[in-house]
Amino acid sequence: MRMLFILILIVNFSNAHAQENNLVADYTYTIKHEILPSATTVNSRLTANAFESHYEMDFVGNLNFIEEEAGVDGGSALAVKVKQNPIIYKDNQSKYIYSIERIFLKPFLVKDSMNIFNWKINENKKEILGYSCQQATVHYRGRNYTAYFTTEIPFQTGPWKFYGLPGLILEAESDDGVLKLNINKIAINTTTTTTTDIVNPYLDIKLQPISWDEYIIEYEKKHEEFKGFRDPNGGTISIPKRIIETLISDKYLSENP
Repeated sequence: MRMLFILILIVNFSNAHAQENNLVADYTYTIKHEILPSATTVNSRLTANAFESHYEMDFVGNLNFIEEEAGVDGGSALAVKVKQNPIIYKDNQSKYIYSIERIFLKPFLVKDSMNIFNWKINENKKEILGYSCQQATVHYRGRNYTAYFTTEIPFQTGPWKFYGLPGLILEAESDDGVLKLNINKIAINTTTTTTTDIVNPYLDIKLQPISWDEYIIEYEKKHEEFKGFRDPNGGTISIPKRIIETLISDKYLSENP
């Protein structure tokens, strides 16, 4: 009970001060898809205030705050050059995460709950960029993750979809090394008369938002469609069971052998 009370105090303190501050945090985003031979590392940027956050992964190359890396052994894990950077938008008030998820090249606007991370905070600590950080772990959609967060920065958010710890997440990594997120730089604007202008980038697009469960249904339909496909040369097409998040459940595979 005492630990819970302390965390509640930290959360309330963070909320009060985050309303007065604006955050810009630069991260390295590394993705190593299991189906591809090498990793890709790009810049990414988290912009946040007390009410919302915007996380952009610079696959296009328009965020010039650290030198781009080509990936492991000089390779690239991307088969298609994207024309727009992926953006994950979090609305702290409605508790929804908005993102574009794809099935092959077809985009879907997914409106997902922010209450999807059941973190376990432990006593392990380390210093990152001069901030005292505490370790937390979570199992999320097929992978185990270890993260480090600091209550010294009054923003309860983090890179990618991560959310729900009593402070800013500075590092996060899946235990299998598929996803790695590392902080490079933090800037906090303490001017109380201005607020960082963050806009939901998906407000004016034509796609209608769907839930994560509805997206998974569409994904499984496409998996079924290509299961028996054969081209004239005998080739097949398949879609992965998971990329970062699990997209096809073991239950679905057992019912659709």
